[in-house]
Amino acid sequence: MEKQKENFTEETNQEPQEETKKQKKGFMSMVMKSMGMGTKSPEVKYRVISYPELIDDKKTMKAYAAHIPWMTYREGFNSIDGYESDTGWGCMIRVAQMMLAFTLMKHFKYKMGPELNKTLLIQDLMKTILPLFLDNYVQYESPFSIKNIVAEGEKMINKGAGEWYGAHSISQVIKQVNDKYNSQHSTFKILTFNDGLIYKNEVDQVFTDIKENGCLIIVPLRLGLKKIDKCYYTQIKKALSHPLSAGILGGKSVYALYCIGYYNEKLITHDPHTEQETVEEVNDSTFPTFVNPHPKIISFSECDTTMAFCFFCNNQDEALSLYKTIESWESTEEDEYLICVKDQNEQVKYSYDEDNPEFDYDFELI
Repeated sequence: MEKQKENFTEETNQEPQEETKKQKKGFMSMVMKSMGMGTKSPEVKYRVISYPELIDDKKTMKAYAAHIPWMTYREGFNSIDGYESDTGWGCMIRVAQMMLAFTLMKHFKYKMGPELNKTLLIQDLMKTILPLFLDNYVQYESPFSIKNIVAEGEKMINKGAGEWYGAHSISQVIKQVNDKYNSQHSTFKILTFNDGLIYKNEVDQVFTDIKENGCLIIVPLRLGLKKIDKCYYTQIKKALSHPLSAGILGGKSVYALYCIGYYNEKLITHDPHTEQETVEEVNDSTFPTFVNPHPKIISFSECDTTMAFCFFCNNQDEALSLYKTIESWESTEEDEYLICVKDQNEQVKYSYDEDNPEFDYDFELI
């Protein structure tokens, strides 16, 4: 398995045999066409998928990962409380930005309709969405900038610049940021469910309010004490491979990663722990800094136990499909299940204690 891991993270100068080259080229073309990369294809699929064949083909794996925006540490942005770089503390913020960008791409593509999608390229769609995340613009110009996220985090949970976020706390903060600043995409809504229960009435209300709304559902969970219990491995895979999955916010202890797929007992991830210069705009010159050249894999046993599972529904029918799938997991899973759905929350609604930041059960920075 270690040999396979190298295929994701290391370059090689070995030339494959001619027949192997042809086979890989054909397979890569097929995969890239299904993603709409470098081709005007109507068959672009924005979902987290596991392709077992990709494990032995690093180039094809890169093509698969390239349709999901890559956010990393940046340095040289305008000072945030004395910090001009988020290196060492901003990794979970960058992971959340990746998930949001990926989800907004799905929402934007859906709203464009099938006719425009026939001529849509992945790169063009990414260039449309990425300005929403630029570092040096605040409030409504770039609603999901690190400046906005840090500002709201400090207000909500007393976590400012230089402080590390976990999957649970970032889920709360990005919901607030979206509600407050994302006027450019007002039909994009976020709901968080902190007890492993997705309440149908809350999701359904999003589509009742405005039919064109899309709903990002985030479910932060803790899956064990020191390591993820093995009974959850199969369910993690099921969640990741669902067509409505928007990935998982997770990683190792104080080392956040965006989980975009899996292979056997390993997770395929975007790693934000690369420092790059901040950019003022997204153009042909800066766009490559948002494309991950080396997706990485980690084993389930390496992961921290706190994860946030993300799903995105563009309409009521997709929400109903998600309910049905999760209910089938509940009825067939022999072990404990991760997530379940309920008609409505009959208890007192969850309230985040702003005066007690220690309530957050995220990873601890030692």
